[in-house]
Amino acid sequence: MYKKTIILSLMFCSLLYSSEIDEFERYKQEQKMEYSDYKSEIEKQFKDYKESIEKEWKTVEVPDNFKWVEYSENYKERTIIDYKNEKITIQLIAPKEESTEQSRKRIAKKFNSIMNQDVEIASSKNPYIKKGTKVNSKESLILDIYNLMRKSKESIRKFTETIISKLKIKEKKSKNKNEKIVEVVIPFPKDGILVKAKKYNEIVKKYSKEYKLEESLIYAIIHCESSYNPMATSHIPAYGLMQIVPTSAGKDVARRLYGKTKVFSPNYLYNGKNNIEIGSNYLNLLYYTYLKNIKDPLSRKYCTIAAYNTGAGNIAKAFIGTTNINKAMIEINKLNSEEVYNLLIKKLPYDETKNYLKKVSSKDRYYQAVFKK
Repeated sequence: MYKKTIILSLMFCSLLYSSEIDEFERYKQEQKMEYSDYKSEIEKQFKDYKESIEKEWKTVEVPDNFKWVEYSENYKERTIIDYKNEKITIQLIAPKEESTEQSRKRIAKKFNSIMNQDVEIASSKNPYIKKGTKVNSKESLILDIYNLMRKSKESIRKFTETIISKLKIKEKKSKNKNEKIVEVVIPFPKDGILVKAKKYNEIVKKYSKEYKLEESLIYAIIHCESSYNPMATSHIPAYGLMQIVPTSAGKDVARRLYGKTKVFSPNYLYNGKNNIEIGSNYLNLLYYTYLKNIKDPLSRKYCTIAAYNTGAGNIAKAFIGTTNINKAMIEINKLNSEEVYNLLIKKLPYDETKNYLKKVSSKDRYYQAVFKK
């Protein structure tokens, strides 16, 4: 009787465990299908968006991880905020007979409009977000760069008009012979990107402390991934300030945070606070879990930076030719930090990751110096 009870209990536990696995697998499949459907819808939406641009413009400009590009409803006006090169380009397709002053007024109005936009407003014009949805975020696109966050709308309007009144308007050929392209390039103010970086101070402090990371490293990753473009998107696709890939880094972090597979939506990842939390959590995962057996802290930091771009498996490849990270860490521990850095620069599988390691390491030193002042 006792044996029978044990057998029945074991059978019940086995069935229960099997049921839990089946449920978890179903959940994973549902998540995968849901994301796949979302991606297909966005790809179609983006295709239509691109075709609409091509009807009006000789060159197609679309948002990426360093640029936010916004078009008017008729696609005859566009604003390009280039965070990496620290400038704003406003272009209008205008009738040939339109005077310079008329164009200047329209450009000033456009500049004022983009100045007053936050992520929530801009998200409705984002081709990488499903139509009809918005991002819950009041982060400014560029107002903070110009240190105008506490100014009245009237002060901002006067500021934009003054700026545009001093700039040269260029004219270019349009696709239509009866039209022309008028353009103004507005440079960011000196140290504008640093001003924007400091707007994230509280969030970076919070998550650097929570995930035991140097603040300078978080800033460096943000700078190299997006140059603080809150609407950053790359072709992978990756979203937001720290360029989170929903199906890789995002999925790993979701499992840590919620104990189950979850694919974060682009809407969620365009919120700066959410994005920095997930990116910081992933850096913690790399540094304190995947690469924890690398003894030298600086060597481990170099490997973490490279792994953020290419994954831990490719770090192993640089040292032992295979993706076995545990074996690779034995070899890494035979070298000093300078030797580790030089070997990564020489033997990482991709040039993109080699350059990424150089850039992030340089920006890490830059932010260490900035925040020491």
